[in-house]
Amino acid sequence: MERFAADVVVVGSGVAGALLSAKLANRGVAVLMLDAGPNIERAEAVERFQKAVVKSGNSPYPDNPHAPHPDESRLGEYIVDAGKMPFRGVYTRVVGGTTWHWDGTVARFRPNDLKLRTLFGVGEDWPISYQELAAWYDEAERELGVSGDAATALFSDLRGGVPYPMPAVPLSVLDLFAKRAAEVAGLGFATYPQARNSVDGYQERPACCGNNTCAPICPVQAKYDAMTHVERAKVAGRATFFL
Repeated sequence: MERFAADVVVVGSGVAGALLSAKLANRGVAVLMLDAGPNIERAEAVERFQKAVVKSGNSPYPDNPHAPHPDESRLGEYIVDAGKMPFRGVYTRVVGGTTWHWDGTVARFRPNDLKLRTLFGVGEDWPISYQELAAWYDEAERELGVSGDAATALFSDLRGGVPYPMPAVPLSVLDLFAKRAAEVAGLGFATYPQARNSVDGYQERPACCGNNTCAPICPVQAKYDAMTHVERAKVAGRATFFL
């Protein structure tokens, strides 16, 4: 049996595990990352998606016997629902986790979101203040590479328009039609901030070129996925994988 030695063992290589591993590895900590799923070759996954008859969230990614995952076309085979509201979400058990097929939307919370019980009498208040949380937004958005317009009132977090790392992704032709329709109707219009490069080279990733397959896979990795930090951990020379 193969043996490994490490200072820290990280279970799971999704966004949380990958971020932590990259941070530790870059500080000289020996990290062992454990994941039930396989490594994914992006080109092979894109080809698998193109050939798939059913274009679902997990169609680009192999379903291994030792690491199965749910799929929209056969949720009942994996997820057991006993309640009145079936769970319809899917996730991916591969290196990099579900960030492979998330849509990349990363809207900021607003102060009211953390005080639902106090302000609206529902749910529970968060145990930390918005001011404490807000300080971490900057680092998280830098790590993921977020494009957005902080001046847009609809998605402003009321922190004085703290800018995103990159400007907003340019509007598509359909966006422009929607914007004009909103203006005619007297409505506001804003785009969601995206963990998707609007400029080339940020975090060594290319700019979005409009492939329109963010979910389930970005062919060029313009959209953030955890492989960004998985690779950083490897480059640091202090991260080992056991699959």
